[in-house]
Amino acid sequence: MSFKEKFENHPVVFGLSLVIAGFVAGYGAHDAISNSKTKPAPVLAQPKVNCTIEGTGDLSASHHQRLSVLQRELVRLEGKASDDSIISSYQNDYKESAGRVRNDIAMERQALKEALQVLSAKCS
Repeated sequence: MSFKEKFENHPVVFGLSLVIAGFVAGYGAHDAISNSKTKPAPVLAQPKVNCTIEGTGDLSASHHQRLSVLQRELVRLEGKASDDSIISSYQNDYKESAGRVRNDIAMERQALKEALQVLSAKCS
């Protein structure tokens, strides 16, 4: 029996040699594959811009002031619309006026929202 036949007939030695040969081949192939791939460029963090817009405090304060006046007027009109001692046609007038004040409040909120969006768009 030759050395080759003895080697191939012994299962433990033959199996270990195949495992070692496979490991060496895989490790070599891994290095070759990983080096051939292009590495992605590092992601650069965007600098944070500290943007302060002058006048937003005044804008918000005047908005809240106008809104509080409108809300007080709305409470007054709804109180008169629900008063039983007032004639029903006048109650309907108060209800319509309260509806107009509600629309004014919604428009005021929308105007502030749009103004803040325009100002924040200038900042970014």
